[in-house]
Amino acid sequence: DNQNGQIKQQHKQLEQKCKQLQNQLTKMTSLHQSLQNSSLTSTSAFSNNFHSYSPSPLHARLVHLPPHAHHCKPTLSSLTSSDVGTIIQISGTCIRTSPIRMMETTRYYTCLAKGCGHVFSCTADFGTSNNALALPIICPLVEDGE
Repeated sequence: DNQNGQIKQQHKQLEQKCKQLQNQLTKMTSLHQSLQNSSLTSTSAFSNNFHSYSPSPLHARLVHLPPHAHHCKPTLSSLTSSDVGTIIQISGTCIRTSPIRMMETTRYYTCLAKGCGHVFSCTADFGTSNNALALPIICPLVEDGE
């Protein structure tokens, strides 16, 4: 009975948290709609006075949100591709930024020698600077004596 009482109490607490989150989501949705409406209103006011005015996209930055386990990420390295297009909460100080660079780990080549057509791969040597991919000099089939 004691364990059932604890489970019921935890269930009630979870229901309360869900209601709080739903209320916050409703507030954020209405905030978003209000911001869009104010943008449209200001656009129509400007368009009456300035015919060449074109509004820039509106970006709302939400700050000081209560932490939510699903949306709160402890570090940048915990971000994944599934987070694209969702609201994510990260707190910290940005020290330095740089453009995103693609890291190529494997490259596939096809031998163009007459009648060969062998497809082989070369992998990056992570011990070198810039993780360089070594260009193949000779087809691996020729090296193996085939």
